[in-house]
Amino acid sequence: MSLTRIHLVEELTTDHGDGLNYVSALGYRRKRGKVEFFVEREVPEPGKAHHQGSDLEWRAHPPAQ
Repeated sequence: MSLTRIHLVEELTTDHGDGLNYVSALGYRRKRGKVEFFVEREVPEPGKAHHQGSDLEWRAHPPAQ
């Protein structure tokens, strides 16, 4: 379980270079009688905006010079 928790934290905190994380679902599921950890991602097509923004969004910006 502790190794799975490490993978879970890594998936949720990964920044794909544009300040976004593409994980849409993760958890455990039963497949062919065995329990497995799964991650599903919604990666945008190159050149297409995936994120529209929101008033609830927080983005880190470098300090003003």
